[in-house]
Amino acid sequence: MMKRMMMLPVLLVLCGGALAGDDTPEAREAAAECFMRVSNMEKSYESAMKELTQQMPARERQKFKNMMDNLVPPAMLKRLYLESATRTFTAQELNAMCDFYSTELGASVMSKMDTYVANTMSIMQQEIAARMETMMRQDAKGTRAR
Repeated sequence: MMKRMMMLPVLLVLCGGALAGDDTPEAREAAAECFMRVSNMEKSYESAMKELTQQMPARERQKFKNMMDNLVPPAMLKRLYLESATRTFTAQELNAMCDFYSTELGASVMSKMDTYVANTMSIMQQEIAARMETMMRQDAKGTRAR
C-alpha cells in the first residue's frame, strides 16, 4: 500500500500533460471557437457599439456604425477575438470558460456583462472628468503664480 502511495506523485508528474489535455494551437482554436459561440462576442461588440453611439447625435449614429463596420468588418473582428483568445489562454482555460458560459449560471453572468462594462465605463468617465478638471485648475493656478 505504501509503495502505491509513493508512486502516485510520480504518475501524476508523468501523466500530467495527458490529464491536463493537449494545449496545441488546434486545441486552443477549437476551444476559442466554443468560447466565442457561448459568450456571444459579436453581440457584446454590437452592444458596446450601441452604447457608444448613444452618446452621439442621432443623425451621426448610422454613419459612425457604417464607418466602424468598414474599418473593422465582422469577419476581421472575429479573427482578432480568436487570435487574442488563443494567445492569452490555454486550451484548458478556454474549455473551462466554454463549459462555464454554457451553464445557466454562466449565461446569466454573460447577460449582465454589457451592463457591468457600461457601468464601469460610466464611473471611469466621471472620475477622469473630475480629475482632469482638478488638474486644469491646479495648472491654471500654477500658470498665474509664475
